[in-house]
Amino acid sequence: MAQIREILEDEENIYIVTNYYNGRDFSSLIKLAQGIKDENERSQFILDLFSQICEGLAYLSKQKEFQAPELQPQDIWFHLEDDKPIIKLTNYHLDKRNGKAELDIGKEKEQADEFSKQAFQLGNILHQLCGGNPVNPKENKDSVWNFPMDFKSLGLELVNTDPKKRPSLERIFLKIKNLRKSLEDQEEGNENKKKGKDSEKGFSKSYLLFLLPIMTFAYAGWRFYTGIINPEPKDA
Repeated sequence: MAQIREILEDEENIYIVTNYYNGRDFSSLIKLAQGIKDENERSQFILDLFSQICEGLAYLSKQKEFQAPELQPQDIWFHLEDDKPIIKLTNYHLDKRNGKAELDIGKEKEQADEFSKQAFQLGNILHQLCGGNPVNPKENKDSVWNFPMDFKSLGLELVNTDPKKRPSLERIFLKIKNLRKSLEDQEEGNENKKKGKDSEKGFSKSYLLFLLPIMTFAYAGWRFYTGIINPEPKDA
């Protein structure tokens, strides 16, 4: 969660003072993700961001006095540390109580069956990180989602048209773990293929360098031999 430094208010407004986050907002996060050329690297980057978002919600869900907020894309900011985005959640609800502003992050701890709304929002967030458009819950159907192959299973489960079939946080983390392993295996496979191609190129080059002096020697011998058998006529 984003750390609050101070809450100020006047007659009309309430102001929240937080730490400075140099990475900006969710739209900037999407641009970072979509700017990565390598498909596997981009998928790992997106998965890391999504995992951080889920970890923030998991932290809130463990606080007995709070419920995890129904997260929206505009609630997601990030801070860059060594060029790595660190997610900051900024879902704040402010009420005036007893003449002063108090911070309230939820009312009661969410019931397990109510997490389905949150799961849908997580699916929507993942869809946008992958380059898709936001989807209105009223328009939810499989055909409106365009998750890339790496995220299709996780994404469609999050936005399942039957809320009861949407995953819990525990299942989401399990699928993230499995997907991370799959992406790492893909990366290792791609590196091995590249090494294999480089090795083939190196072998071909070495083989040609080995054959060149042999072919040169053979050609010189052939010229010498044909010169003896069929000498060139001398000028009269």
